[in-house]
Amino acid sequence: MKIQIDASEFRLRLALVRQWRHRASAVRRHIVQLAGEQVYEGVLARIPPSRRGLRRSLRLVEINGLSDQEDAFVVQSVPRGASVPKSEHENTVLYVEATTSRLTPTPEDVKVLEDFSPWTMKTLPFYPDSKHATVLSRKVSQRVVLKIEKDRHKDRRKWSKRLREVGHRKTGRKDRLKVGRRLTAVPDVAFESLRLEFGSAGGGMIRPHWRPAVARLASRKGVGMIARRREFTKAMTILDFKGWYSWTRPYPRRISLNRARSYTPFQKMLGVRVAK
Repeated sequence: MKIQIDASEFRLRLALVRQWRHRASAVRRHIVQLAGEQVYEGVLARIPPSRRGLRRSLRLVEINGLSDQEDAFVVQSVPRGASVPKSEHENTVLYVEATTSRLTPTPEDVKVLEDFSPWTMKTLPFYPDSKHATVLSRKVSQRVVLKIEKDRHKDRRKWSKRLREVGHRKTGRKDRLKVGRRLTAVPDVAFESLRLEFGSAGGGMIRPHWRPAVARLASRKGVGMIARRREFTKAMTILDFKGWYSWTRPYPRRISLNRARSYTPFQKMLGVRVAK
């Protein structure tokens, strides 16, 4: 008796098995990416169109520096600096945040601005160089602006004395107003987002956007449904399916692991559990 065995099917299965590790890695990364895109789109859909600065600041990025068995994406906020219109001076306060760098140490006069923040458009003694500090702007009520102006006038002797001690030239009232008219600041989108998410003591619009978008991942339309997509089954069972190659391409926007960790306080404010 002669028995003939066709090994072609076995060879196909063997070739597929040899690619399983790479395919599984591609599937895992793509699932995480789609989950990130779902959160990004969910947040964006819930932010009112009037909050243009907050909407424009959001983007999805991939985290570098993880192990070969990990993939992670995060919705990052990168606000853009813009001039503060004169019409908004009475409703804007300013926070100076020094930019730390080994190559360019923070000037002492910038540290004074940071220590005595917040300021108003009328009380900010000078506008720091962008390479040394970031000026954040917050929209608040006129009552808050007036209170901060009163506080800065009250402690004027302290901060003006410190500025003189570090050699900063005296800035007159006219110069301060001139600086205020052309001042460029970065919107404090984290503050704006949290106020929109939870509301504020003074009232105003409440529009939760982060928590509903994150909660959707745990729902029936979340990661479980994403993972059950037919394309993932094909990637693991069909040798001729080549779609998984595209899932391994580098994402256009990437940030370091340390940068991603800096968002942990914001996540905790939202009540989002952060995996260690």
